[in-house]
Amino acid sequence: MLLSKFQGWLDSKMITKTQTFKGTRLIIVLCVIGIQIPTYAGAQRTLADDAAFSEHLKGNAEIDFIRKTFQEEAQRLTSFPNASPSPEVAKLSDSSTVKGPQLGDARVPLHLRLIERERLAFVSGIKMIKRSLQGNCPEQVVDVTTFADPMVRSQELQRIQCQRIRRHLYQRGTHDEGLAQEKSILELKLPPYTEDEMLSRQRAGNRSQDAELAATFKAAEAVDRAVEQFVRFLDSKAQSMRMMNGRFMFANEADAAAFNGLQNNVLKMQSQAP
Repeated sequence: MLLSKFQGWLDSKMITKTQTFKGTRLIIVLCVIGIQIPTYAGAQRTLADDAAFSEHLKGNAEIDFIRKTFQEEAQRLTSFPNASPSPEVAKLSDSSTVKGPQLGDARVPLHLRLIERERLAFVSGIKMIKRSLQGNCPEQVVDVTTFADPMVRSQELQRIQCQRIRRHLYQRGTHDEGLAQEKSILELKLPPYTEDEMLSRQRAGNRSQDAELAATFKAAEAVDRAVEQFVRFLDSKAQSMRMMNGRFMFANEADAAAFNGLQNNVLKMQSQAP
């Protein structure tokens, strides 16, 4: 019975979470899976895998708590980056008070090492998110008429560049976090079948995560590029354009047509973004 439940446990315990990343979807992952992967014949289940499954069950409650705390803290960071962390976050992150076991120390029960693996992923993941959110990006302009002000146009270009840096840091950071999760599985010195299953799912999850982030950030970049082209056009026509009754007016029909085309492109890219 224990062996028959093992596969389902692996599928059910891996999670993915999507949050908001200053206008862009943020995929936050501690342990991504949930994808059905075929079982390979390289390793057979043994009684040692039964024992590993039992150890997983023992650590479930604490692992779930760490994951829940991570999701809450990630949401807080993206919304209120300067707010103080919760006591739970501070406790999990304080290396001076938390003395976890070495992941590869087989003398320590597996469930304690699995909990420590989750805590280390928590600490590393929070640091990565903080790095990706460094700097103060200006707020996105929502009223197009304010682009008549050159200062507003300059701030919007600064925002676009700031968000590009954040997306790059986050995309690279999540990829590295996924690789670190693969490495930590190997450190646990699990029975061959359990190790193969966890590695297969972690790698599949990493590929899925990389692909989703690439698609999400590609769409965000398309929007920013369209806005950037629109703003730079206004900069180039600053001497001749005027604002009348809440509308941009241009010196000739060609400029007015170019303005409308660029504005429509922004709206199109925004409508296509996930």
